[in-house]
Amino acid sequence: MIYNANFRDPAVYFLTTSFEMRNKDVLYITNSFSTELYKFLTLIDRINATVNDPIQTAIAAYTLRSVAKGTAQPAVLVGAPTVTSTGR
Repeated sequence: MIYNANFRDPAVYFLTTSFEMRNKDVLYITNSFSTELYKFLTLIDRINATVNDPIQTAIAAYTLRSVAKGTAQPAVLVGAPTVTSTGR
């Protein structure tokens, strides 16, 4: 069973003292909604990193191999501002 209790209401405290706890039951307590949001966003970030990190590692390995062979192409930054000299 899953119970959700808001302890901002004092009556909830007295209600929860009657819950029967057994060995290996899990009790999960959080402080606020923002904590739950942070945990959710961290979970999404970890899922994204699980997918993205091996891809970035493979790209870095291929780039390093190309540099070692001398066949590497110069990196191009799309949309990067250009710096020009005015000659002053």
